[in-house]
Amino acid sequence: PETAIGLFPDVGSTYWMPRLFSPASGLAPYLALSGKRLNASDLIHAGIATHFVPSSRLKDLEQAIVEATKFKTADETGERTTETVQDLSSVITSFHETPSTGLPQDSFLSQHSSVIEKVFGDSLDKSSTSGNGVGLGDLVVRLEQLNNDGGDINDFSSTTLDSISKMSPTSLKLTLEGLKRGLHECSTVGECLQMEFRMGQSCMKNPPHGDFYRGIRSVLIDRDNNP
Repeated sequence: PETAIGLFPDVGSTYWMPRLFSPASGLAPYLALSGKRLNASDLIHAGIATHFVPSSRLKDLEQAIVEATKFKTADETGERTTETVQDLSSVITSFHETPSTGLPQDSFLSQHSSVIEKVFGDSLDKSSTSGNGVGLGDLVVRLEQLNNDGGDINDFSSTTLDSISKMSPTSLKLTLEGLKRGLHECSTVGECLQMEFRMGQSCMKNPPHGDFYRGIRSVLIDRDNNP
């Protein structure tokens, strides 16, 4: 997760994340800020993936796609012609299996969708851009308040708070603002990439003491997780 190394979700993430998920679901800010790892069931539930094919069957799937789309040569003329291409979705569906992690409706994201929406659902509202509206501090306060509710909500809030506490505070704020502007102020992925370039250049400042340099050292080089 980029916020752990003093960066932010980039490569167009400020464009696709708030658009792939409904902004009111809170999924984009939750995933971007917490760095939650997703399994196959989570990916299908969130709409990031449509099918699950075990790695042991990927070669067979590849061959099936080749067979479904290959050219054939007409014997009479010798000219290359094409047969009707099979519907690739049906080919892929024939290889689809239920993930070993369970059904999408039983995934972590599905089970915690209501609390994710409760905490993060309004954090990308248009009124929240440019420093207004719901901020990082508000989200932390909400999570802390949920700790008093007990049960699964308590587990979710404490785990999320623990994850966020290990991230760069600057990166967390930068990420949240980037998602907001990517949704409300950028109309194309190109505009988001330009914004992300400028954000990235700012993260590169102040070597070797900036959060990015310290994050890279602690997470990827020394791996002591002590930035």
